[in-house]
Amino acid sequence: MKTSNLLSLLGMAAVQSPRKVIALVLLALIAVAMTFSYVGYLVITMLSLQFDTSRFLAGLMLGVLFARFPRVREGKLGTIGLLPKPARQPVMAAILVFCLLRYLQGGQAGEAAAIGVGLLLILGFAALRKKLAGRFNAFKADVFTQPQGNGAARGARVDHDVIDVEFREKKE
Repeated sequence: MKTSNLLSLLGMAAVQSPRKVIALVLLALIAVAMTFSYVGYLVITMLSLQFDTSRFLAGLMLGVLFARFPRVREGKLGTIGLLPKPARQPVMAAILVFCLLRYLQGGQAGEAAAIGVGLLLILGFAALRKKLAGRFNAFKADVFTQPQGNGAARGARVDHDVIDVEFREKKE
């Protein structure tokens, strides 16, 4: 099924019964939050076993690694942390892959499956965000580049390959 068909189907469902759609979206968000909570517990447990320390200290180490603190520089608000922004997701994915392999090595398929789902959600969310941002930017560009005058019908498609030219005759 194409993404546009799925989006139009979701749009029609949202118009027909918005309460059901809101309930389904909330249930999906709750399921994702529960999955990430359990994955976090599993990762902290595995790291505490690897470093031979308590779960509290392992969680504290992860908190320090991924913490972001606000700062003001040259009048602009930003964040600063141990990891730069481009390195956060690959480090997180590497930690999840490490824990996934360790749980698979230990024969714990349920824990490995939960971490695999968490890894897929992290990587899938990044890809989905890029795709939706691209669609939104294309939609914005298409809406704002449509000619408002010139007799163009509202909602008509703009062909960017056509050059619009006006000719005027000179009086001789």
